[in-house]
Amino acid sequence: MVITPERMTVAQGETAVLRCSVSGTTSASSFTWSKVGDDAAAFLDRPSVSATDDSLTLEKVDVSDRGVYVCTLDGSGGYQR
Repeated sequence: MVITPERMTVAQGETAVLRCSVSGTTSASSFTWSKVGDDAAAFLDRPSVSATDDSLTLEKVDVSDRGVYVCTLDGSGGYQR
């Protein structure tokens, strides 16, 4: 599993898009995104954050969006992060 880009710098007010892709023989049945140190439900409930399929979009980023994001895959090979 690969999250791209690994490192990203985005100007305040811009949009950031992270993608999680699967390689090899693992097929994805669902992706879950989280931010290290944040409550998952609160993080995804923000109006500027949307997660669809294999991507996470952060609109109008600000300094509070800085951090480490994790993509968890539930697929044919079990869970992967």
